[in-house]
Amino acid sequence: MSQRGGLLFPAALGISAAAHLLMLFLWPYSPLRPAQLPPEPIAVRLLQTPRPAPQPPAASQRQAARPEPQILAPEPAPPPALVPRTEPAPQPAAEALLELAPPAPETVVSPQAVDRGSPAVPGTDASASLAAEIAATQAVLASLRARIAEKIRYPALARANNWQGKVLLRLALDQDGRLLGLAVRRSSGYAVLDRAAAAVLRSVIPVDNPLGRPLQLDYEIAYELKD
Repeated sequence: MSQRGGLLFPAALGISAAAHLLMLFLWPYSPLRPAQLPPEPIAVRLLQTPRPAPQPPAASQRQAARPEPQILAPEPAPPPALVPRTEPAPQPAAEALLELAPPAPETVVSPQAVDRGSPAVPGTDASASLAAEIAATQAVLASLRARIAEKIRYPALARANNWQGKVLLRLALDQDGRLLGLAVRRSSGYAVLDRAAAAVLRSVIPVDNPLGRPLQLDYEIAYELKD
């Protein structure tokens, strides 16, 4: 009896151990979770970013996108056509600057007026009168020539335009050499030269008149440019 009891005790111990082991295997497996720590506070710093530039309106964008019109340089104007310089046509003789005094009537000696008691010398009086008139004319012309040479000036306008010409003037003097009348008989073709010639001729008159009676004569003034 005691021997049997000694055998049952170890057997019961083994069965108990086996039962505990079986219970351990049958218990639902739950893995061990680590202990959760409270989360640490996270510091957040906001960075201020620059605001984007305001976008232009759509119309402005389209206008900016539109290509600028190409500015074409104006074509150079053609050079003006050169007009050949033409000299003015010769002008007709200018009107009388002063009315000429009527020439003195010629003295006509009739045969009846000659004294029958004295011998008649045909042509003696006419020849003497003509010779005296020629001598007086030459003296007046020489005096005019000397005076005009001191006062004559070439008109600036005529010089600038290279105008040249000769003016033929007719003048009438009284018995004392004062001017009775002046006219242009032949124009130079340029009114400025005609007026200048008449002006210088007036400036040298009166002049000595050795004839002692009215005298009419022509005087030519030449305007020529010399190189």
